[in-house]
Amino acid sequence: MKIKISTIACLLSVAILTVNSCKKDDVVSFPTPDSLAGTQWTQPSGTGTNSLSFDQSTFTVYWLGNSSTAGGALMASGTYTYSKPNVTFQNSIGFGETATGVVDGNTMTIQGFLTVGSNFTLLK
Repeated sequence: MKIKISTIACLLSVAILTVNSCKKDDVVSFPTPDSLAGTQWTQPSGTGTNSLSFDQSTFTVYWLGNSSTAGGALMASGTYTYSKPNVTFQNSIGFGETATGVVDGNTMTIQGFLTVGSNFTLLK
C-alpha cells in the first residue's frame, strides 16, 4: 500500500512539474530579417497561393494554382526599398501603383496594390 501511495505521489509531482514548466508565452519567435533579398513569402489566395519573391532591388508576385488549376500568373513586379521593418513597393505592372508593408518576424503585412491588409508568411 505504501508503494502505491509513493508511486501516485511521485507521478503527481512529475505531472505538476511538467505543467508548471510550460508557459503560455513560450511562443517561437522569428527575428525580423535585416534584408529581404533572397527571401520568398506566401499567402493563401482563393484556390491557390500568392508567392512573393525578392532579389536585391526587385520583387515579383505570382499566383500559383493548386493541382486542379493552372498557375504561375504574374500578378505584380517592380522595385522595392526596405528599411527594417518597413518596405515600399513600386509596381511596374498596370498603372505603376505603390504599396507599403511592415515586416514583423516571419509575417509581412502589405497595404496597397496586392490586396489590402494582405499577410504574407516567410518561407525562406
